[in-house]
Amino acid sequence: MTRALWNRMVLGAVAVPLVGVGFAAGSMYLVGAGDRAGAVIAYAISTMPLAAALGGAGAYLSGQAPGSPWAGGALLAMVGALIAAFASATVRFRQTGASGFVSLSALPYTAEFLMLAGVVPAILLLGAGVGRLRAGHGTRPVVGWCLLAGAVASACVGPTLIAVRGLAGFPLLNPVVVWALLAIVIAAAGWRRLDSVGR
Repeated sequence: MTRALWNRMVLGAVAVPLVGVGFAAGSMYLVGAGDRAGAVIAYAISTMPLAAALGGAGAYLSGQAPGSPWAGGALLAMVGALIAAFASATVRFRQTGASGFVSLSALPYTAEFLMLAGVVPAILLLGAGVGRLRAGHGTRPVVGWCLLAGAVASACVGPTLIAVRGLAGFPLLNPVVVWALLAIVIAAAGWRRLDSVGR
């Protein structure tokens, strides 16, 4: 691993979660959803550890093929994440005894959709990394891998929130501290893989 790649990976783990919180707060302000702003920002802060992992992974993957296209992969990953959110919302909807699917107009108001706000930048970066890594292997594999990356990232949001809630009894293990610790672990793991010249 080169020093430049290490820098990108650390930046992804450190900066992307902060951008996610800012994006969540800004998006609620722009759409005028003041009644849900508090919940969305709380979701964004709670998912900072996941955003760090996704951001670090996305930056690392992007660095493996820096000259390859990336925008398509980022958008496809976001589509995959939204599909997964739609599926999760529909499952919860049916568990209440209702039938059919959640309407697309109602999706932005579901918890599954709002929980994604803080990890949107991380999912985009992950999709860009996967798209760059798989570029040159054919269109279908690229599309499939990017959609899968977004869906898996979206599916990890719920378990992350559950884990964070489980750690709520430990004051020193709040989401911000866990994010900082995870960023340090990512930086340390990458540093150990640095080329001797890169150090």
